[in-house]
Amino acid sequence: MDFGRAFYSGVIGGLITSVAMIIARSLEVTQFNIELALGSMFTQSLSHLSGAIGVLMYLLIAGLIGCFYATGFVYVTQRSSWALGLLFSLVHLGMTGLMMDALGDLHPLMSRPPLPLLDGELLAPGLFAANF
Repeated sequence: MDFGRAFYSGVIGGLITSVAMIIARSLEVTQFNIELALGSMFTQSLSHLSGAIGVLMYLLIAGLIGCFYATGFVYVTQRSSWALGLLFSLVHLGMTGLMMDALGDLHPLMSRPPLPLLDGELLAPGLFAANF
């Protein structure tokens, strides 16, 4: 198995998703900014540096997820198809939705409703990002 290719494919998928979210934010479809949320966990501030660090973290995580998908195709099922990809993505979706809820507890700058959102805080996404 070629982990480099799997990682690269995951990064490309993450880049496409990130660009789609930037477009969605610019069209005011959502305010959810996972890159800023990830970066601000480490910088403890909402800044351009936080956003840049968050983009790098998001792409790294996407690359690792690509490796998990490839490992599942190669070592677990020994084959790949659109149906298996869909099944893997449902597992991925479930885990991600639960992690969105946990992010509100782990992130030092996130506030959960009904608490008021103060200056310099982010709204916690909630279960499956229901707050967005």
